[in-house]
Amino acid sequence: MSNDEDYVIDPHRGVGPLRFGMTRAEVRKALDGEEPHVVDRRDRGGELLESFREHDRVQVIYDADERAAAVQFPIMDRVMYPPKVRMKGSYNKILQWAKEQGPALIQELRSFQSDALGLAVGARTPKGGKLEHVLVYRPRYYEDARRHRAEVKARQRDEG
Repeated sequence: MSNDEDYVIDPHRGVGPLRFGMTRAEVRKALDGEEPHVVDRRDRGGELLESFREHDRVQVIYDADERAAAVQFPIMDRVMYPPKVRMKGSYNKILQWAKEQGPALIQELRSFQSDALGLAVGARTPKGGKLEHVLVYRPRYYEDARRHRAEVKARQRDEG
């Protein structure tokens, strides 16, 4: 992927050249072979995450099988939801757009999540303001993450 292409969201399937279900090697190949910074929190009920600095710090989050399950963007300038909605600017503007799409939203103080859109967006301040991140995820991403955390906690409780 060239560094001047947009990351176009393909809801529930992927974003840009990244497809949900890709292996870690496939993700690296799609991002020009860049070696990522790896953060592994699986032993604490968290996720395996790879951050690609040369690609706008894109972060790929993997499921328990080490397959891409979500992609997070801390820099949103080139992220676009089809047909032409740029994921940049104010949180309130993106929230309003998401509400207009019709799906039920789970809204918290500084964020919202829409399973129908396969999208979660967070703001820097409780009043909305500037976007902090955009997360694009596969179906059942949040349910699977909750199940994984519960399994790890149960295993730790049994071992301890």
